[in-house]
Amino acid sequence: MLSDAQIRAAKPKDRSYKLFDAHQLFLLVTTGGSKLWRLNYKYESKQKSLALGCYPSLGLAEARRLRDEALAKLQEGHDPSVAKKLKLKATIEASRNTFEKVTREWHEINAPQWAQVHAADVLRSFEGDVLTAIGSLPITALTPPKLLKVLRAVEAFSHRDGEAPAPTQRAHIHQRQLCYPTRYDLLASSLLGIVHLAAARYWLKSVYVA
Repeated sequence: MLSDAQIRAAKPKDRSYKLFDAHQLFLLVTTGGSKLWRLNYKYESKQKSLALGCYPSLGLAEARRLRDEALAKLQEGHDPSVAKKLKLKATIEASRNTFEKVTREWHEINAPQWAQVHAADVLRSFEGDVLTAIGSLPITALTPPKLLKVLRAVEAFSHRDGEAPAPTQRAHIHQRQLCYPTRYDLLASSLLGIVHLAAARYWLKSVYVA
């Protein structure tokens, strides 16, 4: 088995050569001095090779971990090279599916069911409070803490400039809120629908491929 010291000491030669580790993992040392991790394997009676990465960006321990993952795929009946390509494709697709794209898709689906004024108010609220903060993020990069941070910022902004209502005003304000939800309530309920759409169309697809 290879050691870090052996890998560091490997120098380029007139021809490229291989330093083998275990379970068909090896390091290809090229004439130009590059050190490339490769894994030999057989799939459907065909000999194949999987590129794992370059040393030192990819260390020995990480290369072994990737080897084990690839061999596990092979044991499940999947070609590791195909699985790698599908995962890369899913990652690229996920980066294109931003939160703003999913939000506008969700709005387009639901707008016909709403009054025109309400539909415009929902979109305007998102454009002003949410999309500027996280709209460019891939949908798969969003986490509950990130969404909660945005909602808290909206809530803080809603109360920042106002004073606590006088006792005689509270009943009137409470009654108005029952009929007209605050911007915070509107965004919170809308985010739930967007998350459901994202989970069905994007997050679950990424998990399945991975």
